[in-house]
Amino acid sequence: GAGGRRGGPGAGRLRTGGGGLQANGADTSAAVTLVSKAAGLTDLDECPDNVKLNDFSSQEAMQSAGWWFNWTDDFTYKPPIYRGFVPSESYWGFSMKGHAAITLRVTGAGVLTIDFGNLLGTPGSRVSVLLNLERKASAEASTLSTTAQIAFDKEDALSIIEDPRGIIVINSITFRCLESKSEDMKASSEVVDAQKHWKTEYNALQHEAVVKKKKQKEHAAALQQVRAAKDLVDKDREEVAHLVQAASEGAARAKLEAAQQHHDNMRLAEALEAMLTSSTERARLQALMD
Repeated sequence: GAGGRRGGPGAGRLRTGGGGLQANGADTSAAVTLVSKAAGLTDLDECPDNVKLNDFSSQEAMQSAGWWFNWTDDFTYKPPIYRGFVPSESYWGFSMKGHAAITLRVTGAGVLTIDFGNLLGTPGSRVSVLLNLERKASAEASTLSTTAQIAFDKEDALSIIEDPRGIIVINSITFRCLESKSEDMKASSEVVDAQKHWKTEYNALQHEAVVKKKKQKEHAAALQQVRAAKDLVDKDREEVAHLVQAASEGAARAKLEAAQQHHDNMRLAEALEAMLTSSTERARLQALMD
């Protein structure tokens, strides 16, 4: 496996370049070529300098070693507010806009070991390590240290990114280059083991994404059913209220009509009684009205 010590001998020397690799999928080869030209490098077989790459004492030192930042703000390099949560010799930083990326163009070929993390505790936050824009490892919320071993070849682009939000932590990185040629390197046990390991990790991440997406669909379907049931209940409630109101209005109207009819009958009886002269006829009328 890759070496675990902080730093080590190395002849390669990288310099920072302009332009760059965007975390949302900019052209990797263009960014690598631009950094390469700016650095004036010609020997792609040189192994990266572990000592320089583990010097996080200043942003200038990191850029001089080859690290490239795709953003610049007050939180790019070791914001003091998080000083007590991360070892002082480590790097930490983030972008207020998210999608921050720190990129390194590597030389040589072999296996690298990176110890990184995500200081942000917000659920769903994540910091990921990419090789040529392919996710190789991730640190979920409040993970200050996790280790990944990744096989690399010359001109590869290594990126540590907010994915899409997080606080990037880099504790250490170590490159172990192989002396053999590219084809021999690809067949070496170290590289094969690293590839198998990260293929398993990648498949696990893919499975997790599928399960999460399935759960989201099930939740959306359940929520839609709940909303439909609520709409039906609301509609039934409105119809019942309308029927109750109609019944109440009908009863009030019938009562008013009955009172009016009784009043009209009494007036008619009084008129008839005034017209009758016989006491017998009046008695009969009174019996009818009672």
